Amino acid sequence: MPPQTGRKVIFDTNVYIIAIHGGAVSKPYRLLFDSLPSTYLCSVVSAELYLGALDLWGIRSSTC
Repeated sequence: MPPQTGRKVIFDTNVYIIAIHGGAVSKPYRLLFDSLPSTYLCSVVSAELYLGALDLWGIRSSTC
């Protein structure tokens, strides 16, 4: 379910990790995709995703 119009949304790191692992057909991925216009990436979540990257590709994709 996408957020209500005008609301800001911040997801926890685990939502991003599940969405990444589940791919484009997973429910968490759809939730993130449907929430994009109002989704904010918290600097703590960004840092956690960056630190969790295990290879060069993962590091690059978390800094985009």
